[in-house]
Amino acid sequence: MADEESALERWLAVVARCLPRLARTLAPPASAEAIAAISAQLGRPMPPALAALYARHDGQTHAHPQPLFGETYFLPLSGIDSVAAELAYAPPGELPFGKDFGGTSHALVVDAPGEVVLVDDGGTRTVVASSFGAFLDGLADGIEAGTLGFDDREEQTATFVIDAPAALAVDAAVAAPELARAGITMVRVADDVLAQAGAHDGLGFFVELPPHASVDLASSAGGHGSFGVPRGGRMVRVHYVVGAVQSLVVTLRWRE
Repeated sequence: MADEESALERWLAVVARCLPRLARTLAPPASAEAIAAISAQLGRPMPPALAALYARHDGQTHAHPQPLFGETYFLPLSGIDSVAAELAYAPPGELPFGKDFGGTSHALVVDAPGEVVLVDDGGTRTVVASSFGAFLDGLADGIEAGTLGFDDREEQTATFVIDAPAALAVDAAVAAPELARAGITMVRVADDVLAQAGAHDGLGFFVELPPHASVDLASSAGGHGSFGVPRGGRMVRVHYVVGAVQSLVVTLRWRE
């Protein structure tokens, strides 16, 4: 019990110190009645460290693009039933507490013996920790070591328009303060490069991106995509649109 509680205290302290923006997504406490109701539904007490966490924070809001448990968001008690219904193939008595809302159905559950298990889309089950306290200790270790890929920077967006983009010379870089701010480079590509993607009637750009950045192109003609090509000894993306492009709307997303 003491080890579980100390693991919770340590994890909360590490998140507050190393990931302050992410820590602010922790919700207000769940009520004692709500925690008791979930335990009654399970037919057994909730693991002590998990119950203590819910007594402080009833899940995580989506105000940050980074899930709190690495790949999964921390579920509020009100979201447990719907995720449990998705895990109809799982044994009874399991408690889901984490969910990936990024396009998969991966979930983290605590099983009857108290192990933390990752359940993927196909129902494959992988034990990731012997207890919820051990799970929190592993997260705290990874956050401190910087090995879990957490990124506490806030997502930024910017949109600008390139008028008459076809008038840009091949190999000419787009000069825009939005690109400079995001650390993104866009360079007009030749028709033969664009033809690699089968876009014989369009406009494309080499787009060199820093980590955690993306570019979307849109035009009134529609039809857009991207593909990777080697350039300067490394792979970069070519983003392109097809058709008669009179103006190009560029939307940037990055974190800082």
